[in-house]
Amino acid sequence: AAAWQPLKGKATRVYDLDTRLSFPCDAKDYFQQSFAFNEEKLRHQGFDLTYFKLIEAETYVAEFSSDRAHMLSAEGTWLAKPPDYPPILTDDGKSIFHKIYVTGEEVASGVSGWGHNYVQKDFE
Repeated sequence: AAAWQPLKGKATRVYDLDTRLSFPCDAKDYFQQSFAFNEEKLRHQGFDLTYFKLIEAETYVAEFSSDRAHMLSAEGTWLAKPPDYPPILTDDGKSIFHKIYVTGEEVASGVSGWGHNYVQKDFE
C-alpha cells in the first residue's frame, strides 16, 4: 500500500512503507524505479498489464475490512504468519479485501467496485 501527496491533481510524493526507495519518494522516481520493466515484453510473455487502484484515504479508512481469508490455503492453513494484531473489520464484519484487486475488465469498462482503476501508462 502506498499513499500519494497530490499537488495540482498530480502525485508529487509517494509514501510506500514497503519500498526500498527513499521515504517519501519523488513520484517520478518512484514509478521509474519501481516499475522499470518493459510492459510490452511482459504482455508478449503472457503477463497482464500493471494496474493501479486509487482509493480516497477517508473512504479507505472508513470502509476497508479484511478477515484475512486471502492468507489461508485451500486446506485452511496460513500461507504466511498473520500479523499479531486482530483483523481489521468494519462493524458488520464483512471482508471487502477482494475489492482491492483490479481486473482488465474493470479498467476497460470504467466500472470499479471500489475506488478508481488505472492502467500504468494512464496513471503516470
